[in-house]
Amino acid sequence: MSLDECNHAAHQTVKKAMIYHSQHKKYFAMRRLNLNHLHTFSLVIAHGSFSAAAERLHLTQPAVSLQIRQLEDQLNLKLIERVGKRLKPTSAGTTLLEHIARIDAVVEDALLELSSHASGVAGKVAIGTGATACIHLLPPMLQALRRRFAQLDVRVSTGNTDGILKAVEENRLDLALVTLPASGRSLHITPLLEDEFVAIFASSQQPAASSRLPLK
Repeated sequence: MSLDECNHAAHQTVKKAMIYHSQHKKYFAMRRLNLNHLHTFSLVIAHGSFSAAAERLHLTQPAVSLQIRQLEDQLNLKLIERVGKRLKPTSAGTTLLEHIARIDAVVEDALLELSSHASGVAGKVAIGTGATACIHLLPPMLQALRRRFAQLDVRVSTGNTDGILKAVEENRLDLALVTLPASGRSLHITPLLEDEFVAIFASSQQPAASSRLPLK
């Protein structure tokens, strides 16, 4: 490679590095956007003046103007222009407002989820049970639970008693609803209710009242 070719290649490398550096600076600047500045900008546009936004934010007008100027300097864009007596967004400002609406929604959702965690009613609960309890017992219980704790994600799986208890011991299920007897080396068992069984026969096959009926 000749000296001229080396110089040309070096020049292109430096030029490319400068382009990437500029892109990175903009990217990192966007990552550091101040939510308060975005909120102030949206209020200025909504009320049409710095003074009205300042009154709403309980700030001085110079403080609001400073926040807008810092936001424009950070983005290197003009966001506000005066049209008559009102402040209006520029084309760039209109684009930013659309993003601010989505940012506000995301922040609101995040705060809602965090408040649920703080009150201890959010998360996932995995329940294992037999088919009979799943059909007849759980539905009204789950409806009441979801009405009270809307953020709680309840997942139900069915199976036989041995398999369900093993899943609880292996931390694949949080709790089980099964028939007794049930045992396990690390299980805490609490009886919930007693189920009554009756025998039904055809009238022609009814046994004597004193007869003992085996369950097998």
